[in-house]
Amino acid sequence: MLVKTEGIVLSRFDYSDTSIIVKIYTRHYGLQTLMIRGAHRKKSTQKASLFQPLSLLEIVFYHKENQEIKTPKEIRLAHAYQSLQSQFLKASIAVFLAEILGKAIRETFPDERKYEFIKNSLMHLDLQEDGVVNFHLSFLLKLSNYLGFSITEDETEKFYSDIQKDVLTNNSNQPAKNFDKNQLQKLLKQGYTILSEIKLNNFERRTLLKLILNYYRLHVENFGEVKSLEVFQQIFD
Repeated sequence: MLVKTEGIVLSRFDYSDTSIIVKIYTRHYGLQTLMIRGAHRKKSTQKASLFQPLSLLEIVFYHKENQEIKTPKEIRLAHAYQSLQSQFLKASIAVFLAEILGKAIRETFPDERKYEFIKNSLMHLDLQEDGVVNFHLSFLLKLSNYLGFSITEDETEKFYSDIQKDVLTNNSNQPAKNFDKNQLQKLLKQGYTILSEIKLNNFERRTLLKLILNYYRLHVENFGEVKSLEVFQQIFD
């Protein structure tokens, strides 16, 4: 059956000298794997450059329930970002978040509420000018609500306590004077427009991210290590 849907690129890897395999989180069919034949050929209409991390695409493909790898008929850009894939910091965030989403989303059935949250978040990041360094923290905290393991009030208390312990144990020269429970609640519950109000130093930001990722590992089977984490964190040092 030939179907049409919108999707967000999570990952891609070379299958052969000319072809790639792409994982895309789609609005109507959940996570799908597509074989893009000839993506590295000069005259291809589905070039590999189209499949950047978190690109928003419109896809027409042949859908069979029991077929693991689908074949696309048509693919085009659904939305052209202004800065998400061109500004260094935002592009680095995109690579990091694409890897997290690829680990956390595995279902092949639709969840439009989750899809809309992710898409709207990316559209906001694309246009955001201030507070970008805190975006990934707020996004991951909020995303947990859509993955089925919401971060509760008790959990945020534990996060706050653990951050204070880490500061005292490992970084006594940089006290977490800017980080309080209210800041954590803002990251979790308020919109991205307030991110510029949250002033975290690099150690606080790194520690909170470590706690969030550990929380994901507890709730996502075989979550494993995040390959892009080390390079990503160096951006803030």
